[in-house]
Formats: sequence, C-alpha cells, structure tokens
Amino acid sequence: MKTPRSIREMVSSEEGQSLSEFFLILPILIFLFIGVMELGVAMFTYLVVATAGREGARFAARGEFTGEEIAYRVLVAIKPLPVNPDNTQIIVTCVEIDATGNYTISEPSYFTGEIAPDGEVTIIPLFPPTDTVKSTRIDYSIFEELAEQNEEFNQDLPPGTPPSENNLVAVEAFYEHEQLFGLPIMSEIFPNPFELYFSSIMRVTRGARWD
Repeated sequence: MKTPRSIREMVSSEEGQSLSEFFLILPILIFLFIGVMELGVAMFTYLVVATAGREGARFAARGEFTGEEIAYRVLVAIKPLPVNPDNTQIIVTCVEIDATGNYTISEPSYFTGEIAPDGEVTIIPLFPPTDTVKSTRIDYSIFEELAEQNEEFNQDLPPGTPPSENNLVAVEAFYEHEQLFGLPIMSEIFPNPFELYFSSIMRVTRGARWD
C-alpha cells in the first residue's frame, strides 16, 4: 500500500517540474527577445535612412545645387548611424520636362562617403564601371506619367499664358544594416548585412544646375 507523499515532497516536485518547463521555453524567449531587438533597431535605421533621403530631395527641390551637395545633405542626415563607403551609397537622378511633354533623364550620379569620429563628412563620387555601384530602382515610367500630366496642364492654360516646364530630382539612398547581435540563427532568416533602401522624387521649384 502506497503512503501519501508529504507536502514538502509535493512542493519540491512541482518546483522541479516548473523549473524544467522554464528551461525548456527559455531559448524560445531569448530568441523572441533578440528578434524584437533586431527588428526595433532595423526599423530605427530605416527611418533614419528614409528621413535622409527625403531631406536630400527637399534640399534639391530648391534648385541651384550640385549632386555632391545633395549627397552631403543625405549623409549629414544619416549621421546618427555609422557611415562608410562599404555601407552607404546615394544615387541622384535629374529629369527635365519641357512644355510639350518631352522629358530628358540625366545620367545618374553616384556617391558614397564617410563620417569621421569628429563629425567631418567626406563625399566620395563614384564612377561606373570603374567603381562598383548600386543599380537604380526607380521605375522610369513614372517620369513619362509626370510628363503627360505636365502636357495636360499646359493644354488647359488660358490663352497667352506661358507654358510650364518641370524639373524633377530623384534621390535614392542605400544602407547596409548590420545586425545588432549577429547571431548565426538570425542570419539564417535575415541576411547580415541587410540592405535598406529609400527613394524620393520631388519637383524642382526653380531652375537647377547639375554637376
């Protein structure tokens, strides 16, 4: 005949079972914690890159600025992140739309750069095919649509009104985001580094020079 276990034995057994269950789920909890941390840092990095791309396009939209000056503004806005020629690249593309709806796309300008510990920003122009550059991801058909819109706008102008011309600038920012922890198991899910990309297209409000 079995005798009832003492309360102490029962409590010890339950504690041991709970402890075993905790250690079983601990790796899952750690993995989820690391995943949330990695996702949060990646989202922050993307927001910085997106803000920098928009800042460069807004700067260019004022007109009378060179490609290097646009790239400088982008890098300054990315400053919270580590910047070097291996992880950052900028593409600036300019488009001129005449009053008849014809448009001309300039040869894209490519830049990278680095930010020294003292905050000094250095712009480095890139010249393909000598230098390795990213390929533009802008769908050029959007420029055709904007040119058609500009032509329709001119057709609706009152007689005697000078036709409108348009200049556009497209700024693309690429950033290679390094994982926070760099664990091999996370790299199986997300590549390390992970490429972040943002583009912004704006109308130039005044005549611009592009060098």
